[in-house]
Amino acid sequence: MQPSTASRRDFLRTAGVFGTGVFLSGALPGEWLFAQAPTPDAIRARMGGIAIQTTRLADGVTLFAGPGGNVVVLQSPAGKMVVDGFVKPAWPALKAALDALDGSPIKSLIDTHWHFDHADNNANFRAAGASVIAHENTGKRLREPHDMAGLHFDPVPTAELPTQTFGPGLTLNATVEQVRLTYVAPAHTERVRSISPDHTRIAYKTRQGNPAPGQWHLAVLDLATGVQTVLAESRSVDDQVEWLDDRSLLYALPGADTEASSDIWQLPADGSGRPSVFIPLAMSPAVVRR
Repeated sequence: MQPSTASRRDFLRTAGVFGTGVFLSGALPGEWLFAQAPTPDAIRARMGGIAIQTTRLADGVTLFAGPGGNVVVLQSPAGKMVVDGFVKPAWPALKAALDALDGSPIKSLIDTHWHFDHADNNANFRAAGASVIAHENTGKRLREPHDMAGLHFDPVPTAELPTQTFGPGLTLNATVEQVRLTYVAPAHTERVRSISPDHTRIAYKTRQGNPAPGQWHLAVLDLATGVQTVLAESRSVDDQVEWLDDRSLLYALPGADTEASSDIWQLPADGSGRPSVFIPLAMSPAVVRR
């Protein structure tokens, strides 16, 4: 799969892998995007113009990809539960895509991160009648100014803050379904990164061991014992991590040939073994199970 000239997680690229059901969503590093568009509004404009692509993950579960971090929607008779909300310019297209799923209202939005490609549409969701739920650290950081990668971000207005925050965890009822939000610290996104197919472990990025700024390790938390295992990957992994199966994880790292490429790597989830290339010239993995 060849990388495209697009911003972080801009385009959903799909590639079937025999026997695994792996789909890959792609991006160039955030630093590339920041270099091309020097202000937050310029970045929003670039990302907001990208078409939304839709993937049905399961009955009542849909993935939207394109203008920002991925959006996942859980449909229920009581309304739609949405995880993350793209950037502001994408709101009209996102609202139309949500309405096209069914006639139910938008019940809630879950912010997984304070970055604008996740939480930018909080006010629009609130205006549409949805509650906005986030970890308390996400709410805190939305209320603070930030300077990163040469960009300045002001505190968001009150209308763009979460309406509900949680600490260690929160269970949401969606009629026949329950959604459990769990905080894993210290982690890049203030929340769960990826739950294992057998629902016993969580994989995520951590700054375990106080590494240098911008350095992230991969770790797995056993939900029954509370034991965290830092995995056998010595390089910094600033990418989403996904479970290939109950024994191994997938993630992307920059390719050796050019900064504008990346490879998908595979790693045992028990802390043993060594990482190996799973798919060359591919980007941030997302696994769809059938």
